[in-house]
Amino acid sequence: MGKIVDNLDDVAKLLSKKSEQKIILKKRNQSQRILRNKRNKREHNEDRKIMLIPVLIIVLILLIKFLEALGLGVPLTPKNKIIASASEMQSPSNLEEEKKDDSLKEYNDDVLEKFFREYFQAKLTADVDTLYRLSGVTNQSTEQTNKLKAQLKTQSGYIEAYEDIKTYAVPGIGENEKLVFLQYKVRFRRAKTAAPAIMYCYIKVNEANAFELVENKTPEQTKFVHEYIQTHDEVKDLIQAVDSQLLEALSSDSRLAVLYDAFQTGRIYTEDQASIDSEVSLIEMDDNGPTEETSASVPETTDGGSTGESTESPATEASGGQEGETAPSESNEGA
Repeated sequence: MGKIVDNLDDVAKLLSKKSEQKIILKKRNQSQRILRNKRNKREHNEDRKIMLIPVLIIVLILLIKFLEALGLGVPLTPKNKIIASASEMQSPSNLEEEKKDDSLKEYNDDVLEKFFREYFQAKLTADVDTLYRLSGVTNQSTEQTNKLKAQLKTQSGYIEAYEDIKTYAVPGIGENEKLVFLQYKVRFRRAKTAAPAIMYCYIKVNEANAFELVENKTPEQTKFVHEYIQTHDEVKDLIQAVDSQLLEALSSDSRLAVLYDAFQTGRIYTEDQASIDSEVSLIEMDDNGPTEETSASVPETTDGGSTGESTESPATEASGGQEGETAPSESNEGA
């Protein structure tokens, strides 16, 4: 069965050899156990890393969604990008986008239209206080106020209404500023045909969050207005169209021509209204318009009639107006 030993020395050697084998076996087992533990630990760590990847992805997605909700993130999908882009283009507060497109377009805004309806109504009723408010004017003397009111009353003796008001606007040079062109018609009391007209003005949104005419423009604003009118064909086309309409109206209605001449030359302020009305009355009217021509000539216009500096200052007659108006010019003195 076992190994036969002859003496005690052989027994001692055999026992010593077995001890060495046990030690070697023990060390080998320890080494294998250590290697096995390391391998298990490494595999466990790798499993943890693999499990962490989807968790990190979910956390990242939630973080991006949270930033988007705060308006700080970047949309993830193309669909969201399209919606954001359209919103930016349509936002009135996006001034950079507005300034890229400075072509003249019809501007349909209920608040702005109401503003100019109030402006024209104030002219018809000689409501100087309203005109001052719309223009932000506060420094007019009693003499200036009375003079402007008298001029407006004189005008209202001839003008019955302002009709067919259309607004065109482009961004101005400052925040919440616009250059506005008004196309409208002046209805005179004793003429059948309305007179086409066009006027420009520079407006801003004031501290009360309301539109306000800029009565005293800065040199930069004045330069901007002048250069815009001179360099944009759509403005020139609009002015030419109004000039053509005015010429046709004056040619077809002699009564209108007489009244228009009285306004252009300032005769309404120097002559009695009865004398001007008598000139108009000499022209008989039938259903088709005037039947008799008078000697009143149609006044010539400078630069096509639309860029002449007859002024349309609603509030500061004494200091000179800042709005330009043509066809017809209701006052050469700034009323």
